[in-house]
Amino acid sequence: MKRSLVSRILAAGMALAMGVSLTACGGSSTGADTAADDSSAETTGDTASEGGSESSGTGEAQATDEEPYEVVLEWLSIGNTPSEENLVKIEEAINEITLPAINCTVNLYPVELSELASANTLALSTGEKIDLICSVGTGVGELVTSGLVVPMDEYLGSYGADLQACLGDALKGGYYDNQLYGVPNAYIQSEKYGYIARKDILDKYGITIDENKLYTLEELGDIFATVSAGEGAGFYCVSGQTSVSDTYTEVVGTIDKLGATTSAGVLMLEDNWSNTTIENLYASDSYKKYAEIMYDWAQKGYIPSDAASNTDTNLIQMPTGNYLGSFYWTTPGGPESFSTSVGYEMVPISLADPYKTTDRYQNILWSIPTTSERPDKAFQFLNFLYGDNDVDSILMFGLEGETYQVIEENESGDKLVEFVEGIDATTAPYYCYAGIYGDRLSWPIWAPNDIGLNETLREFNETVKNISPALGYCVTITDEMSSKYAAVQSVVSQYTPVISAGAVDPEESLANFNKALEDAGINDVIAANQAQLDAWLAEQ
Repeated sequence: MKRSLVSRILAAGMALAMGVSLTACGGSSTGADTAADDSSAETTGDTASEGGSESSGTGEAQATDEEPYEVVLEWLSIGNTPSEENLVKIEEAINEITLPAINCTVNLYPVELSELASANTLALSTGEKIDLICSVGTGVGELVTSGLVVPMDEYLGSYGADLQACLGDALKGGYYDNQLYGVPNAYIQSEKYGYIARKDILDKYGITIDENKLYTLEELGDIFATVSAGEGAGFYCVSGQTSVSDTYTEVVGTIDKLGATTSAGVLMLEDNWSNTTIENLYASDSYKKYAEIMYDWAQKGYIPSDAASNTDTNLIQMPTGNYLGSFYWTTPGGPESFSTSVGYEMVPISLADPYKTTDRYQNILWSIPTTSERPDKAFQFLNFLYGDNDVDSILMFGLEGETYQVIEENESGDKLVEFVEGIDATTAPYYCYAGIYGDRLSWPIWAPNDIGLNETLREFNETVKNISPALGYCVTITDEMSSKYAAVQSVVSQYTPVISAGAVDPEESLANFNKALEDAGINDVIAANQAQLDAWLAEQ
């Protein structure tokens, strides 16, 4: 199979904004605040297959006359697609594990993360043979309603032992209309949002950050003022505000999108963690304050003037040395991982306490498209990613000795690693920025993190106190809702990037924004969502 999807999309000019044309996960499955990222379980039970009895994860397959099946797997690039030669090396390393175990090989299919939505739609509509596709931050609703992916329930019992052991309740985030269409990666099921800043710049201006404090946007602005005055024109404080940004969640981090996007309404939880009334985020006082601050920062030069049209992510902008930091997760390990990727030590500045919503279960979902020739083998390979076999680690970080080296290993088998001398994330022969494969809490730990980070993350997940009253609920975008929901999404995609970039005065733009939302039918969409939520709450 040719690795040609991205080039065709670019030539066709069909790149769509991430999160604009994607919709809810839906479904009526229930959830709980059980930690769903416990990666300690290992399962090796035998499962039946058409080609004979095969292990669900770690054991070797019995002999079979069936030809090995090649699983075409999306590989998400953030401007760092490896050479064909290095991709083949990774494929060969994986095949040495999967071929004897489950009679499968892998073909990695690179797709730019910023073009993921359009890439999936185009590839599937043209009949590309792809076996596993990914959705990021959106759920699988539009893929389902467009008839582009298949349900996976029939394979779960036979081939899903490893992923069920890793995911627990998090698996409920992949249901739409009571059927399983998406499988998340295994990770912590809560987040803590804020801003991360270069330590060398903070030190330069004598700025000390209190790690136990929640900062306000006004206090963050005071830090920006000091840095901007010292660094001068051409140095910016906020990276990652782009032509597709809607960064309110990363800034405030206290809403529940109820398994959809903000276009279906949200629960505003900043001041009331028992609130069950769905609202239009963009008409709220909280969003108005955010918009005013973004505009003020842009006028002061903290945000680049071309942010509303720029497509470079923070991972591309930060290594240039022209930025202080970015809105980002301040969850344990987040700033450290970012530091490794961009080459600067980053300091977290927390803006909100950690919290749990069902959306966290849906940030990364794997689905089987209709173009898969063997959905059973695709699911079997997907399950294998969650087993104790290093395939997920290879997909993320490449080969020991070529990309990374082990500098410490503890009694639990955890490994602390760093790049091989002379290379970094930008020069490594193979390195995946997108943390999407398998069980994240079984991966090697990257210095300068502590080798006990995975255990720290599990403990973090168990101590989260702010929990949405709608945890486990996912709105279903019905046929009656779909046209208005799509119209609202179109309006949101038009206004939010320029507001997040501070490119328009909210005094006028917010009124126009909300008028357009109401004309598109957001109040009707919210009413339908509220009716579903009320019914769900009544059943709990």
